[in-house]
Amino acid sequence: MSPTDVLYQKTQKPYLLSKKKKFLTTGKVPDDVFWLLIEISAIRSEKLIQALYDHLVHGTPRKSICERYGVNNGYISTSLSRLEKVNHMVIQLIPHHVKWCAQKNNEINQ
Repeated sequence: MSPTDVLYQKTQKPYLLSKKKKFLTTGKVPDDVFWLLIEISAIRSEKLIQALYDHLVHGTPRKSICERYGVNNGYISTSLSRLEKVNHMVIQLIPHHVKWCAQKNNEINQ
């Protein structure tokens, strides 16, 4: 196990990775949040991105987006899980990043 894997395991909170705790709800994801998550994810397929956008931002049902964009439902599921994981990592990063920025700001002002 690499040092990165060990660190990742130490910082994980099981409730955040639980399948019951989903933050990316169909039709409820703000446009700007969606595009930021896509930007930091590994998802690059234009068809898939448009399908996910319609599903997460506009609330279009999965069956419709699969037909409209010719994307497999399993591929949608996998990609939604990946975006959910990225979202959870961002949630975990925020308090650490805020603390780090505050420390850097204090160093600059001293």
